[in-house]
Amino acid sequence: MNLPQEAELKPRAFRMGIGLMAASFGVLPFYLAIPFLPVPSQAKVGIALVGWAISWGVFLIGSLFAGKTGYPYLKRLLREWFQKARPE
Repeated sequence: MNLPQEAELKPRAFRMGIGLMAASFGVLPFYLAIPFLPVPSQAKVGIALVGWAISWGVFLIGSLFAGKTGYPYLKRLLREWFQKARPE
């Protein structure tokens, strides 16, 4: 896959940024488990808010590393991956 021109200048930072942005989506499946935790409702809200903040924080740091072309590149990668995974 062709990297954007910005990525060719700093390939390590760009790839690390893309990895962090993709990893920030890893928190999403855990939201489904929060209602079933054996803790009070207020703690569940707190856990959800902390997960949300961590997810967006990691995404923000990743986008700073990847630069302005990082998000469109990640979006293109995800679209291609989902199109390959979908049977026709």
